[in-house]
Amino acid sequence: MIERPFRLRHYMVSHTRLILHSFAQPDEPESFSVLFGGVQAMHLHTRVYNPLIIEQADEATRAGMLAFAAIPERIQDRMLCLTLPDSQGGAGSIVCYFASVFARPRDQSGGVDARAFDEARHIQTIGPR
Repeated sequence: MIERPFRLRHYMVSHTRLILHSFAQPDEPESFSVLFGGVQAMHLHTRVYNPLIIEQADEATRAGMLAFAAIPERIQDRMLCLTLPDSQGGAGSIVCYFASVFARPRDQSGGVDARAFDEARHIQTIGPR
């Protein structure tokens, strides 16, 4: 969980990449981005996740997400099924290969290209079970 507001920053269908971003506030030295790679399906329930909570889906929810995304059985074990609960009681969902959290100094918070993540501080990567 990251106690800051996160918004959709970038989604590129051709590269199956989704980025949720939280800009640094005046009293915060860093901005944060979550890069979801290999996105096969998603449903974002709200415009702002505050705080951002990323959870692995339980077995029943996972099965439904994989069916919705039409993931072939032979590769289902490689997929990461994540839920993003929000403060209104709903939950977004993302089916992807991985999710990585990055931090960047305030003055580097705007970029969404690959170089921006090469220069960022890697915090954590979540992969399939």
